[in-house]
Amino acid sequence: MSVPSRESKLALFRALQRASYGFASYNFRQYALRRTADAFRANAHLADDAAVAAAYQRGTADLAMLRRQARINAEFAPPGYTSVIESTPSSSSSSSSSSSA
Repeated sequence: MSVPSRESKLALFRALQRASYGFASYNFRQYALRRTADAFRANAHLADDAAVAAAYQRGTADLAMLRRQARINAEFAPPGYTSVIESTPSSSSSSSSSSSA
């Protein structure tokens, strides 16, 4: 197996991040983003060509799995779903803090 180029590794990283944004659930989305960054950080030190190629293969398999899971998650999410963490604060809380000043 050939060693993937720097461009193909970066493309895989970006594709994994893009696929992570397919999750409707905040927790799943953040976990996938964190897991992607952690995996690339852990494999940054690999020097052996076989180990780099194996890690790249594992990444492409993870990408396929992530896309499947994001599709399933999006199918079962209620329409217009946003979690409390993602919701924007109401204007009444910001106006009460500014009126007390």
